[in-house]
This record gives sequence, structure tokens and C-alpha cells, in this order.
Amino acid sequence: MRNSSALGTGVVAIAALSILLSAPAARAAHGDITLVGQINPIGSNFFTQVWGFERDGHAYAVIGDWDSGPVIIDVTDPSNPFVRKVITGTGVFGFDVKVWGNYIYTCEGGFGHPGASSRAIDITNLDSPVISAAFVNLHGLAVHPDGYLFGEYPGLRCFDLNADPTPAGYLWYDGTLDGHDSTVDVEHDRLYDFHGYGGTKIWDISNINSRVLLGSITDPTITYHHSGDATENGNYLFLCDELAEGADKDCTVWNISVPNSPAKITGFNDLTSTIHNLYVVGNFAFVSHYTAGFRVYDISNPTSPVLLDTYDTDPTHSGEGWSSGCYGVYPFGPGGIVYATDQQNGLFLFSVEDFAGVPTPIGDRPATAHGTRIVGNYPNPFNPSTTIEYEIRRAGDFSLAIYDAKGSLVRVLEEGRARAGRHETRWDGSDARGTRVASGVYFARLVAGGATDTGRMVLLK
Repeated sequence: MRNSSALGTGVVAIAALSILLSAPAARAAHGDITLVGQINPIGSNFFTQVWGFERDGHAYAVIGDWDSGPVIIDVTDPSNPFVRKVITGTGVFGFDVKVWGNYIYTCEGGFGHPGASSRAIDITNLDSPVISAAFVNLHGLAVHPDGYLFGEYPGLRCFDLNADPTPAGYLWYDGTLDGHDSTVDVEHDRLYDFHGYGGTKIWDISNINSRVLLGSITDPTITYHHSGDATENGNYLFLCDELAEGADKDCTVWNISVPNSPAKITGFNDLTSTIHNLYVVGNFAFVSHYTAGFRVYDISNPTSPVLLDTYDTDPTHSGEGWSSGCYGVYPFGPGGIVYATDQQNGLFLFSVEDFAGVPTPIGDRPATAHGTRIVGNYPNPFNPSTTIEYEIRRAGDFSLAIYDAKGSLVRVLEEGRARAGRHETRWDGSDARGTRVASGVYFARLVAGGATDTGRMVLLK
């Protein structure tokens, strides 16, 4: 199920949103960006990527700091973020960061910091992280919620984290020259391999031990296949070119409904700024665009993307290049809060108008892991109480919490150990102190076994 952000209360708003999400040809609504919170945690000159996770009713952002190491920031109250832990250690640099289970995975980026490489950081105890031995130096990371780490450059490697979460060796290696980044599409069992100067490859990973190349993209107008993401139906791929200049398209859109015969449909660009990362959630594309800032596009019609709004995270810099500005974006926070990093200014937390309750079944993000999910709640809308039904794929630790439309924690309903299978929990519409909450949109958030899922609920009075 897709994550979401602030939305007006009431049945009319929910019905309108449902129409928008069920009709791909219809335009998404306004998409206006609102800054909710911001923190410059340690005064670094090079903050990099951002990811997120939840634990014990708290939401956390992990941001890379290439000057020292990953920084864990508590964003449970997005209007008041604070640093929980700065992770430092010999050879630990936070160029790219991803999270799976109780581990943060980080790499140096392949740029030659002395003694640096990739690391697995055990954050079972957030205050005392345990840093693994170094493994092969990588530039970009992607994580499958079933426990597989994909590392790019040189080539493409797959690590089995179930066998060894630290990890000492890799499951397989595609030694094709170059490589840069990748995105996992869980729902369609695909890996989108953005292979730098080597083009883009679409892999079938339904059998992780025997991957199959479904198709590839090469195009003389694309200088560098950097990163991207696919629409939730798997029919269109947004492909970012970090080295595009001038009139060259920063992002091209490809019809991949027939993977072995991809067709370029359209593209968009900014003549004065360079694109970096892009993620698709429902009818929106969320983009970090360096000196232009954080951007939201309406892609309800993928053949005709429309820029909805921009927030410049660093107005002091302009022009093409990647030395400053908005670096990373993570649009999967509780309640739809979007995390974005700026290289000099740290972490920004945004809400986006009409981005609420969108299902999120795709990707190397904290999404459903083929069975761990919020099934739904009944009744919905509800008053005074509702029953939340959910499934857990594997027995283990879990939590089920309620958040409001601003992304703030309302109450932890359940946490601890749970058996695999289907469960039900009743919520009586009260917060942790037993006080009845106001009418509005709320979100049930399930975290279990490295997977996360969110369901939207409406309380009416």
C-alpha cells in the first residue's frame, strides 16, 4: 500500500481522492509543497541520500554524511526533528544509505576515501550501533524487503542478507562494465538496473538465484543512466540522466509494458539545474533536482508529466552540476511525510497537498513483502471504533501504530512478537492517554520483518 500525507477531513475529500487514484487518465490535484520541519544536524558540507524506518512507535530518517557517517534523526513529530545518533567509525562514510530489519547499509560511493568501503551497521540498540567489517566498495544500494541487497559499481552484485546480514560474500555478480544505481519493483519481481554509461537493464528476479534479462534501454540522447523508478502498474519507467546538459532531457519516460521492446514516450528537463533521484508514488513523482530543489510532478498521465510545485532547499546556489542543493528524496514516511536532504542544509520534511493514503506495494522501500500487509479496517469510515485486519508473513517482532494526517504518532496499538498469519486489532479512536481524537484521516502503520505497510482510515463524529 502506498504512503500518504495531509488531507482534509471528511468523506467528500476521501471520495474525491479515491476517484483520482482509480482513474489513471485523470489529473492528480494541486500537489502544493509545504515545509513541515527542518534540521541541519551536524553542520556537514556533504549530506547525501536519505532513507527511513520505524521502531517502537517512532519514525526515523537516516541521512548520509560523506564527511563522517550516517545520522539517525527522530522524525516522529516532523515539526520537531532531533538527532538520535551520529554513527562514526574508521572507514564508515554515508554516501548511500538503505535500511533492512535492524541494519543500516552504507557505502563510500567508490570515490576513494582512504580505507573506506561498504558497511552493515547493526542498530538493534540505536545508542550503540555495531559496525561490520568492510565489504566490497559500492556506489549505489537497493534493498529487497525479502532480504536481498543490490550493490552497483563496479557491475551489479546481489547479497543474501538472510544468510549473512553483514555480508561477507555475494550471491551473484554481473560483471558488465560500469553501473550506478538500481530500484526494486517487488510487485512485478523486477530490478531496474541503471548502469551508468552501460544503459538500463530490466531484470526478472522472481527466482533470485537465476535472474533473467527481460530488456534493456540504450539511447544516444542519454549520457548517463543514473536512477529512476516505474509506475505502480509496471508499464512506464522514469529514467534520470544526471549528466544531461542544456536542452538534453533530465528525465525520459519509457513504455516498458513489453520489456524486451521499450519505447521512449516523452521527457522533461530544466535548462538551469541537474536531476538526481526520482521515486514514483501513485500519481506523483518526487524528485531531488539539486539547485532547483525538491519537486513534485503529476504523472497521472505518464505520457505527459506536469510539474506541480518546487521547494528550493538552497536558494544561494544555481546552475547545472551536482555540487550543491537537494540530493536525496524519500516519499514513504508515516502519514505521507516526504523526507529530502540538501547537501549543505541537512534534512527537510514536507507534506504535499492531496498526497494521502496512496497504496505502496512497489520497490526497495519499506513496502509489503509478499504477505506482510494491512488488509484493511472495518468499518471505514468509523465511529466510535474500528477493527484493523493485517497479515504478517513470518513470525517475529512487529508493531502496529496509529498516526495522524500530519505524520505524528497517536498511539502504538500492538508491539512485540507475533506468529505468521492474519490478525485483528481494535482501535477505539483514542490516543496513548485514552483521550478521544478528533475527526479526520488517520493511518495504521504495520512494521514486521523488514517490511512496512500503511492503511488509511477515516474517523467521523
